[in-house]
Amino acid sequence: MKSFYIVIIFNLFVFSLHAFSLNEAYKERHNINFILNYNTNSRVFLHPKSSNPEMRNSYHIFDNFLSYGVEVKTNFYRNVVMLGFGVEFLKAEESLYSVRGLVNLVPRTFKVQESFYIFPLEFCAYYVFPFSGESFNAYMGAGFGVYYGEYERKIYDIKSKSKLSKIDVGILVNSGVDFKLHKNFSVKLELRFRDPELEFRNEYERLETVINGEKIQLFEKIFFTKVNVEGISILTGLSLWF
Repeated sequence: MKSFYIVIIFNLFVFSLHAFSLNEAYKERHNINFILNYNTNSRVFLHPKSSNPEMRNSYHIFDNFLSYGVEVKTNFYRNVVMLGFGVEFLKAEESLYSVRGLVNLVPRTFKVQESFYIFPLEFCAYYVFPFSGESFNAYMGAGFGVYYGEYERKIYDIKSKSKLSKIDVGILVNSGVDFKLHKNFSVKLELRFRDPELEFRNEYERLETVINGEKIQLFEKIFFTKVNVEGISILTGLSLWF
């Protein structure tokens, strides 16, 4: 097993030296990436504190939504290793029949707007593959992210406010290609794998309202939710090199 690791480390070292000779087209040391991110899947748990296991583990899928971000990269070692820091804004929403209440004292299930916001702060180290050439850079990366978020539920004109139970920290991996358009510009295509999970304590601003002469009443002022953003993120963007 030790021999296996020695071989891997040796090959990475050799590849790094070779990559230095191939990446002269990328002499610019830094770049700023303006990113559009397509997120394939997320799960929203509406009853994560329930004593009923079936209800506690049930979830709704929020899929196929976009996020936006900016990432700054710097050349750390000979055009072979780069370090990056990025910020992002991610929002997803769905309309669900998810809340029971009363309409003029008659029980009813309301169709409500469920939405969440997540703000990833991600740090990543990138390794540039040795077969990269003058017109493109192929790379893979790994790092970690710090994830903050908010949850919102809207029932007619009643909204909820959320308090995040804890900030989530998780690992991420990615792989992608930069295609050089000009000395100072390139476009990128990247796949990113991450799995942040956030829990929220939510509270309605009030429990009653009147809509079109009908009295709307909710049963509980406080509720809990959990969001798990999983699956693959397909990322594209424009990079400015300097």
